[in-house]
Amino acid sequence: MLGGVTFDYPRGLAGHSDGDVVAHALIDGLLGAANLGDIGSLFPSGDEQYRGASSLDLLWEAYREVREV
Repeated sequence: MLGGVTFDYPRGLAGHSDGDVVAHALIDGLLGAANLGDIGSLFPSGDEQYRGASSLDLLWEAYREVREV
């Protein structure tokens, strides 16, 4: 998964969610700009509810968090 696009490749990214590094970078940018920490503070890797989660869904949730500030 890269930028919401799935690539069929035998080696994937290691991640708690789907590991989309483009979405993760955007989440970190949004949260950092709003002084809300980083992706790990909003979506902790130890929280099982985010295992395999869509990074685009996480991006949308981070956007909503920033809008509430």
